[in-house]
Amino acid sequence: MDINKLREAIKKNNFEWRKHKISLNLILRKEGDNKMEKCPLCGGEKKQDYTIYSVDLKFGVVVVRKVPAKVCSQCGEEWIDSKTAKKLEKIVNSARQSHSELEVLSFQS
Repeated sequence: MDINKLREAIKKNNFEWRKHKISLNLILRKEGDNKMEKCPLCGGEKKQDYTIYSVDLKFGVVVVRKVPAKVCSQCGEEWIDSKTAKKLEKIVNSARQSHSELEVLSFQS
């Protein structure tokens, strides 16, 4: 994808973020692509559900429960949209300031 098209899509929030269970990296995936309604890993159907997001901040761990996500009905791979990713980023940054060893939060609150 052309970098300028990528920037425009990000500005319009026209992206979905994928959270891979193994690496926990958020990977950019184009939303609205017909292929994205099917899991690109196994071909299963993506359904709206909830997931748990965790991040290790070196001094502690932040766990966010009830995060809205699309989840593959076959392999369990998870995707979060850009609005959810932005809210998660705010939650984690807020938790980072507290320097707690373990913080468990709910996305919905």
